[in-house]
Amino acid sequence: MERDLSLLNDQVVDFSVKEELVDMRNGSVVFILGLPRSGTTLAHQILASTGLFGYVSNLAAKFYRSPAFGALLQKSFEMEAKVLFKSDQFFSSDYGRANSFLGPSEFGYFWNRFFSGLEETHCLSESSLKKVDVESLRKEIGDMLCVHQKSIILKNNTWFNSQANFLEEVFPNSIFVLLNREPFYVAQSILLKRFNDPEHKNWWSMKPSNYRDIQSMEDSFKQVANQVCALKKDLDRSLDKIVDKTKVVEIDYESLCRDPSGFIRHVITKLKGPKEVSEEIRFNKTFEVGNSVRLSEQDERNLKNYLMGYLQIEIPREV
Repeated sequence: MERDLSLLNDQVVDFSVKEELVDMRNGSVVFILGLPRSGTTLAHQILASTGLFGYVSNLAAKFYRSPAFGALLQKSFEMEAKVLFKSDQFFSSDYGRANSFLGPSEFGYFWNRFFSGLEETHCLSESSLKKVDVESLRKEIGDMLCVHQKSIILKNNTWFNSQANFLEEVFPNSIFVLLNREPFYVAQSILLKRFNDPEHKNWWSMKPSNYRDIQSMEDSFKQVANQVCALKKDLDRSLDKIVDKTKVVEIDYESLCRDPSGFIRHVITKLKGPKEVSEEIRFNKTFEVGNSVRLSEQDERNLKNYLMGYLQIEIPREV
């Protein structure tokens, strides 16, 4: 499949945005951040479904070397998208992957072009970030903004979490939506993915700055608890370096599920100011909060003990 995608991109790599389009290259970008399994995919889907933002669909993501072409192709399905936005199918996903062809994508191939291979982990050093082709990154995201003619939402936990301050520097008109979820449920979900998927039995998801140390641990519960805590610390460090802290919108997973309309209004207020928020914004769905213990009592106890040790916070026994 990768070879086919590469050949496909060869055909459109020279696509350019028409000059008659309004120049939106300095438009706003909404970056979604959060630990894996914290609700970032749902937040992405909710914002995309409003039609108020441009986003990268699974269809558009196939054109990772020509994002503007992918965006233009996606726009040709606007009528289909409006119908899909109202359906349950648009909000279905499997471990971060939206199931519909117009569902939002993490755009992994695109971001890997700029960040992958610089280091062994997903937390990049300043010296590695200096090697990123910033000019091309700005241009390609800017071209997408021109095609969509509105702010765009981007989500890629793998690369955004530890590079938030870098993204702020590259895209000054950006804001950051940060999803928070109880660490136990994040860790439990990662563990279950590893238990149930032979391909990822030894590791799943993002690699924190101390990845090598964690990988050498033999106990999978200890390993995942350490992974979650290290990822949180990497994310916190990155957020601490953001110059303008008012750019960060925080929401917890439970609130996102129970009050999506409030979440949408909060993001728009941060992006455009309170005068731009329409009282008519109504999101007619709520979502089940997936916080339930799915481990045995012993496994639950082990995981919480490790998390308490690494995070140095109290993890509730009653869930």
